[in-house]
Amino acid sequence: ESSPHVADDTTQVQCLQDEDTPEGQIGSRCRWSWGFSARALAAFLVLVGPAIQYWSGFLPPEQSSRQSRSDQQGAENIPGHLVQLFGSGPNPQGDSKLCNSTRSSQYLPLRVWNLSPIWRRACEEKNHKKALAQERNWCWVGVKRQCHWNLKNHYPWIELQHMAAKAGAAPPVRFEPFSGLDQPHICDKPELGRSRKWSSAENSSAQLWFDKMVKVYVLNLPSDKERWEMIKARLEELKIKATRIEGVDMRVPGTLWTAKEKGWVPKEFNFTAAQKVAYQPRQEMGSILGTLGCASAHFKAQAQILADKPPLAVVLEDDSWPIDDFVTRLWALVHEELPCDWQITSLYSRCPYGTCISPRLARVQPDVNEPEWRCRQGVNWGMHAMLYRLSALPHFQQVWRRTVFNHQNPHCMDIDVALASISDKVSYYAVPNVQDPGFVRETNHRSARWHINQAAGTTSTSTSFVYVPKVRPGEPWPGAWNFG
Repeated sequence: ESSPHVADDTTQVQCLQDEDTPEGQIGSRCRWSWGFSARALAAFLVLVGPAIQYWSGFLPPEQSSRQSRSDQQGAENIPGHLVQLFGSGPNPQGDSKLCNSTRSSQYLPLRVWNLSPIWRRACEEKNHKKALAQERNWCWVGVKRQCHWNLKNHYPWIELQHMAAKAGAAPPVRFEPFSGLDQPHICDKPELGRSRKWSSAENSSAQLWFDKMVKVYVLNLPSDKERWEMIKARLEELKIKATRIEGVDMRVPGTLWTAKEKGWVPKEFNFTAAQKVAYQPRQEMGSILGTLGCASAHFKAQAQILADKPPLAVVLEDDSWPIDDFVTRLWALVHEELPCDWQITSLYSRCPYGTCISPRLARVQPDVNEPEWRCRQGVNWGMHAMLYRLSALPHFQQVWRRTVFNHQNPHCMDIDVALASISDKVSYYAVPNVQDPGFVRETNHRSARWHINQAAGTTSTSTSFVYVPKVRPGEPWPGAWNFG
């Protein structure tokens, strides 16, 4: 982000890496030349003090345990509004074709990584190098950055914390362990994504159930025909019928008006105001034009689900690659692991945050380590493969829309971020992407949302600033032919 702090006259620091180092080059390699300045001594005590305390046996009792203090606290230690009830849907018995009715209810505390001031200060020095103060847990930021740099890898949270600690961005696991997934031994393992040996009877039952209960939709921008042909061929190979839903490209003039008329975006939503907030320095966002289009497209897909009325619906983005036994895996997940209170499930959740409840499933929870004004941003990324329950969609869609289209909180316009932030109000489950291969893989196509945001990177972004010229008949590109 910004350059490292400049050392004083008696302390010279030459660092060959900061937090933006690409994956595969993790670990800080700095050459220190220590003088006898007060600043050098203070930095040494902040960074090395906890280790000296630990190995000398003088670490306070509450810090000496190898278990994270956040894992020790029960619901009674957290305010009432931060306690989430799991497994208590309006119809706990449910439909055996849509869920597993044997799952029990329990209270899930929304966990906070409570750290000593020494650790918090050390992480802030390493991970926060801008003058603008922000009330964030910078140790947790350091761990999440490792996840963001390794989105297509399959690292469990404990490995990500090891990597962050090696880079000097978070406490070592032996001092302050913290996992984005509580009960990580249940579902935070790469090997849990391996295929089972399905019997022919299981495959047959799964295909019959899928054809009867599930409808598949694919989101695809009109300009990305190659992506559509790719995923269409893959789905046909897996004997999956799919309906194409055109994405929403906000670069085209009049698209926002159309989206409001169709109900994909609330009519009262003020994009100009949202973009103005996004450009504020503390938001660190830039243009959100592509983000608006992405959110609108997913609500467009939901409108189609409500019109078609399938009991279950899978919405795929066009850079998803379902694995060979996708149909049978989904059948097994629904019948064996999904509790009957479920409303929406991500089949590919990156940097998942919540509580593992079964070998392939986690109950998503809001990350209260991040402030509300950032929409708890940074976990449960991705909308590549979403499973919807028709009977629940009208209810949670209202809460979701209000959260996404809030011009005062533009971080929530990332539709996946918004959904995770309200997971204490919505029964949201997810398959962690640590599991290899899991249900789907992400292809190597660029993110259309990111590309549009970068192309529109200006402090005067609007939904009508882009001039879209017309192509004359036979022109390979606009203006290629000169008609005089």
